[in-house]
Amino acid sequence: MILAAFEISTRVQGGEDEKYKILEKELLQPLNNLCLSTDRYTQEHATEAIAELLTLPEIQVGNDSIVHHPNLVYLGALHGVM
Repeated sequence: MILAAFEISTRVQGGEDEKYKILEKELLQPLNNLCLSTDRYTQEHATEAIAELLTLPEIQVGNDSIVHHPNLVYLGALHGVM
């Protein structure tokens, strides 16, 4: 699992095109699931990848950058926000 999270987190840093490819391949839900891993490094890589994906306007609402994507329900729980 750590390899998958690491690979995706590396790919999203490649630019906007890579971010859209990840969304098109529907990898957001698997990333979200990896945030709940018991392995700290897997959690970190998955969270970093999601943070990069949050820069895309398609998964934000308004100017407040409020997450509006149903597949990101665990991210807040991971950080104790929810």
